[in-house]
Amino acid sequence: MFIKPKIIVFSTAYHPFIGGAEIAISEVAKRLSNRFDFLIFTSRFRRELPKKEIRPEGTIVRFGIGTPLDKYWLILAQFYYRGLASIVIGVDISHGSIAAAIYKLLHPSVPFILNIQFGESEERLSHGRFGIISLMFRFILGRADYVTAISSYLLNLARRYGYNEPGEVIHNGVDVKNFQSPISNFQKNLKQKIIITTSRLVYKNGIDTLIKAVAEVKKEIPDIQCHIIGDGPERTSYQLLVTSNRLETNVKFFGSVPHDEISKYLHGADVFVRPSRSEGMGNSFVEALAAGLPIIGTPVGGITDIIEDGKTGFFAKPDDADDLAQKIIYVLRHPEDAKQTIEGGRKMVEESFSWDKIAASYGEIFSRFVQHRVLNILIATPLYPPQLGGPALYAKNFGDKFRASGMRVSVVSFGDVLSLPTLVRHFVYFLKFARKCFFADIIMGLDSFSAGFPAALASVLFRIPFVLRVEGDFLWESFVERTQREVTLPDFYANFQALTHKERIIRATIGWVMRRADRLVFSSKWRREMIIQAFGIDRQKTVIIRNVWPSQAVTSNQLPVTKVILWVGRMLYLKNLYRLIRAFSAANAGGYELKLIGDGPEKTRVEKFVKEKGFMGITFAPPARHDDLLQEMSGVSFLVLPSFSDVGPNVIAEAYSGGTPFLFTKNSGYTEYIADSSFWVDSLNDDELVRKLKWLMDERNRAAQREKLRKTHIVHSWEDAAQEWIDLFKKIAK
Repeated sequence: MFIKPKIIVFSTAYHPFIGGAEIAISEVAKRLSNRFDFLIFTSRFRRELPKKEIRPEGTIVRFGIGTPLDKYWLILAQFYYRGLASIVIGVDISHGSIAAAIYKLLHPSVPFILNIQFGESEERLSHGRFGIISLMFRFILGRADYVTAISSYLLNLARRYGYNEPGEVIHNGVDVKNFQSPISNFQKNLKQKIIITTSRLVYKNGIDTLIKAVAEVKKEIPDIQCHIIGDGPERTSYQLLVTSNRLETNVKFFGSVPHDEISKYLHGADVFVRPSRSEGMGNSFVEALAAGLPIIGTPVGGITDIIEDGKTGFFAKPDDADDLAQKIIYVLRHPEDAKQTIEGGRKMVEESFSWDKIAASYGEIFSRFVQHRVLNILIATPLYPPQLGGPALYAKNFGDKFRASGMRVSVVSFGDVLSLPTLVRHFVYFLKFARKCFFADIIMGLDSFSAGFPAALASVLFRIPFVLRVEGDFLWESFVERTQREVTLPDFYANFQALTHKERIIRATIGWVMRRADRLVFSSKWRREMIIQAFGIDRQKTVIIRNVWPSQAVTSNQLPVTKVILWVGRMLYLKNLYRLIRAFSAANAGGYELKLIGDGPEKTRVEKFVKEKGFMGITFAPPARHDDLLQEMSGVSFLVLPSFSDVGPNVIAEAYSGGTPFLFTKNSGYTEYIADSSFWVDSLNDDELVRKLKWLMDERNRAAQREKLRKTHIVHSWEDAAQEWIDLFKKIAK
């Protein structure tokens, strides 16, 4: 027996209280009721309304005692349904969505979809209720797994309030058949022309501007009529405005009209007008187009998704009665132009605002989430905090982001077994890793050898998909440290040097790990092409996911800039420190300090080299905590990293984020991000390194570099990168 997935909809108001959002719930749920079981939680508001009601679209459960305060009772809906929903939906920026977000908080595994239909002004959103509305919106967005918005404007609004997860625009619709009217009904006779608006009588809809415009139109078309369909708190003030402008015979208020009767009023009119001050979407515009009327609106909010000026309607300036009057007169006096917009508008409505198509879009989203299962990600990393290094940073931050997306994450660090003898540590690490594989859906490897080999072996034994991030290069590093030869990564892979037996084993092992992986992830095309050529990797299973480049945001505790040139990293021969020290001494005319922060096997020899050669202005410091390093970086003149090669050094991205000028090796994937050669140097060219150090020691040149950085936009946040990984995991898990 097929059991339909349960979808709980939290809506502050619902039948018989009808607006655009409530119509949308009803129309979509009715069309999808054969596939999903809808449970609609709403406020009661009136004592005569039943607490529970069965309707074609689903079951309505009303909470409260029949007062305006019932919207606060929706919180209790958490405890009404004892089962676990397949999906929970919050409608609009409302008490209903707050209740839905709390449900998500209590049931993290249940997908939460937020549907935004907000029609108030941004001022209301940001400052309403002393800022509480803004705080609640951020709280709701922080819980949402997916956002649907009825206009591009509203989806962008969610982005501006911090939402970084997936989302899409799905307009509210219209039942075209109920509103259809022959376009030929548009008359050319200027007498008894009728303007119509179907609007709630509230300030945001600008009906006062319309009434003032009618007074101007009347001067040229004395018999003009304006029919106002709708009610609201501003009705009395609008009636007084009609009287003060002597428009009693021209403007008529019809009050609230049942929704299924609105089409009759539209068919009797000649032009639809709503000069809104703010608008989430404006469903009334769509209904008017379906009824065959030309429409006039203002270019605010979601209306811009409906009106293309001169093609599907006409724009008037907000709060400008004179401009609105001229647009109304133009439409009434140019029936052929009006007819063109009617035809364009009707076509757009049929293509984009059909309830059948809208319901199908929601159905696709619901099915996707219903079929979604929580993925268990097992991360194999060589390092993990408090250990320092790029893999540690990536393992920690990606793990946090994956968990935030609803995935389950386990991390096994090779750094935990480094104190054991070689080979023993690999065996112990494999045992620790294998134990976690019983609960893993995907293995993510953050290096190709130490942690990568045990991870690849486990993926074979347990038949678990394996994704490998190819960033550092253990083979090249081993070769350079052994031979003390100045060999760049491209040169090393273009012509393999004489390898020892151990290095040949490492090369064969890395090749096996890469070929075993289901996907190889590279941070640059430069690195990908190198590995494809060297190991014969199938290009089809390679993916580019750029390294994280945080947005430029200088720390609030930025230090005064000093005449310090900073180098940071693990002290290895391949870091080119001897050439850097010689070049600094040749370039420094006095007053600058070269500060080397880090540790490693080459540190003692580098310190001895500096002492024996009598180089001045060079200091050494131990490795620093990540936050302390960022703080120090903010106060130096510039950062220099002239390694023989660097695949994707995180410290360069962090210098960019802090606005600190830098100089790094041209043998790096980052030259794809920053094409300007003033930021990079040929790591084996002494003269070029000296020349560029001298250039950056000039404050005017550094200022120019900082300005270039400010204008360079290569931001790729942790959220951006993590989402690309998540998308990759989902493809592999299918």
